Amino acid sequence: MPRAAAVDVVLLAAGRGERMRSRIAKPLVPLAGKAMFLHALDAVFALRPRRVVVVVSPGQGTVDGGQPSPQASILKAAREYAGRKKYPPSAVLAAEQARPRGTGDAAECGLRKLSVGKSGGDGCALVLCADSPLVTVASLRRLAAKGGDSLALLSARMGTVDDAKGYGRIARDGGTVGGTVCAIVEERDADAATRAVTEIFAGALAAPLGWLRKAVAGVRANNAARERYLTDIAAAASRAGFAVTVVRAGAEEALGVNSPQDWAKAAAVLRRRGTEGLMRRGARLADPLRVDIRGEVGGGADCEIDANVVFAGTVRLGRGCVVGANCFVADAVIGAGARIEPFCHIESARIGRGCVVGPFARLRPGAVLAEGARAGNFVEIKNATLGAGARAGHLAYIGDASIGRGANIGAGVVTCNFDGARKHETVVGAGAFIGSGVELVAPVTVGKGAYVAAGSTVTRDAPGGMLTVARCRQQARRLRRKR
Repeated sequence: MPRAAAVDVVLLAAGRGERMRSRIAKPLVPLAGKAMFLHALDAVFALRPRRVVVVVSPGQGTVDGGQPSPQASILKAAREYAGRKKYPPSAVLAAEQARPRGTGDAAECGLRKLSVGKSGGDGCALVLCADSPLVTVASLRRLAAKGGDSLALLSARMGTVDDAKGYGRIARDGGTVGGTVCAIVEERDADAATRAVTEIFAGALAAPLGWLRKAVAGVRANNAARERYLTDIAAAASRAGFAVTVVRAGAEEALGVNSPQDWAKAAAVLRRRGTEGLMRRGARLADPLRVDIRGEVGGGADCEIDANVVFAGTVRLGRGCVVGANCFVADAVIGAGARIEPFCHIESARIGRGCVVGPFARLRPGAVLAEGARAGNFVEIKNATLGAGARAGHLAYIGDASIGRGANIGAGVVTCNFDGARKHETVVGAGAFIGSGVELVAPVTVGKGAYVAAGSTVTRDAPGGMLTVARCRQQARRLRRKR
């Protein structure tokens, strides 16, 4: 295939998406944990292309120094994502399609951003749609390989004529399966015989950059929609004797997300791909159809995952960990052998080896559990560390705190970390025992090996190795009853 540096990409993201019935620009509609168009960019960045041009419409976001739009900028999102994928953000460019004149016009807007060498060739250009979140790296790589010296079209064979409905059909000489491609015919321009064809154009193509720029510039709006179709270049190539090749993809890769129904289909495919990846790495899923992956999940060997679990963002599963039913886990690390009991909510937390969490626990951003720590039922932890072997068995709030190794946090303990203006830290030393119903009013330190009696309100440091009692004297008074 061509060298990665010799491949340029044009991503068509200027569609209005009216059938989505959303005020959000279609490329930015969330899908499986990120904006829809970032799924296509995932495959694109894996090719390490020389440049990526994102074609947007005027209302979709800031373009090269323009005024910010009320919506999030597609270009900004693309560049930020490029940085996370270790692709140079400066190589992500934007082109604006001033008016919606069709995919051919959008492609020409993007191709104008790509300079062509004196030879007229200067590598391969790959064009695909932002609303095709299921296209794979393997398919794009094969397209780029063939697009160096021919017009390479991504196609798919649909199971039935009904499955092919709405897609452009691949027309071949003589109507035979193995015939030479002579055109792509959009459905509204197709006759009955062409509509019966089940081989469809899957929305991506590649060709030599110089040739593609000239071919797209020559596309006219001679069709029922009065739009400039990018697909018309197939017929132009055939007439000119320029080689046209086909790269076959799976039928699901062709799915363009144009409606909430399409969105649901794409989400289901991405969910299935994610769970299959986990199982290939050795995870055991009680019901793969009821595990939802909305991001990237790493690891998984010997893990057990129960039903109705949602993984979001970036999650790392250590060997042999267990995630119980009805848990939500986002941007977290779960150590080897850790056990997450059912009904837990975990977000931006780190859970060490052999820890036990839940059931019904909530770990908020900044929660860190060292090896063997336990956060039991109805325990909430935020921006706090539980040292190795530390325990908070039930019904506690631990915020902005450092809990030492082997310390015990009793039922109903609250770290009072907020004074109405600022957050303050609570420090509990190793081996300390905090009795039930204690309020630790931060900033406060409980020393190593200290005991704090149940029901105490601690406002000053509690010395290590001693018992601290901070209660009002218990009194009993006779009640005055109304006659």
